[in-house]
Amino acid sequence: MVQFSVSRPALEINAANDQAHYFRGLAYFYKSLYDRAVADFNKCLELDPKLADAYFSKALAPEAAGRREGAREAYAAFLRQAPPEAKDQIEPARSKIGRR
Repeated sequence: MVQFSVSRPALEINAANDQAHYFRGLAYFYKSLYDRAVADFNKCLELDPKLADAYFSKALAPEAAGRREGAREAYAAFLRQAPPEAKDQIEPARSKIGRR
């Protein structure tokens, strides 16, 4: 039986949880804490370098903060990992880096 703890954050229980870093990164992004978001997306990608959604989200954070170059690199990495069914993200990513 799996036991859950509501008093301890997931990353305190398992710091190698790529999904916990990804979702905390999203929370930071939506709070406009872009540097923290990127740090969590980077940790997520360190743990799972093939997680395309983390690359896409990582691109959105510097773009929202007005840092285009960091966004371009992350969009390019996303395009290398993106599955074909990610059509809704592929075209915007291509347009952001000037590829068709």
